[in-house]
Amino acid sequence: MEWKFVESTTKENIEKVEKELGYNFPDDFKECVLKNNHGTPENITFYLFDGTQKVFGSLLSFNETDDDYIMDFNKTTDNVNFIAIALDPFGNKIAYEKTTNEIIYINHETNEISIIAKNWKSFEESLSDLKKANYDEGK
Repeated sequence: MEWKFVESTTKENIEKVEKELGYNFPDDFKECVLKNNHGTPENITFYLFDGTQKVFGSLLSFNETDDDYIMDFNKTTDNVNFIAIALDPFGNKIAYEKTTNEIIYINHETNEISIIAKNWKSFEESLSDLKKANYDEGK
């Protein structure tokens, strides 16, 4: 899958964020960030488990000097069980649930939480395979 508007980052930046958050990201997510920091995937459509279609904006940046620095979105989080990792174009968060590593969607107006995928790999695959994102062809 191709990503656009990527800004380079380093393993050290990722490790610094992990230390500040007290959370270690799964390896497949860290690999994605090293290649696609602050980027937007070519296919931006994804689906919640209930079939609701959503749009991916961009990964949050692991560079402290960038706009949308990941720590700016996680210092004042209302729920300490989640780590915001990306935004949609409307300000809603895409996040990790800390205890399960599930990828979740957080509506910024209602704080309603919906599951997107069981892990980062499944979520990333759903962005590159629309049929897989739909979970079955009938949706």
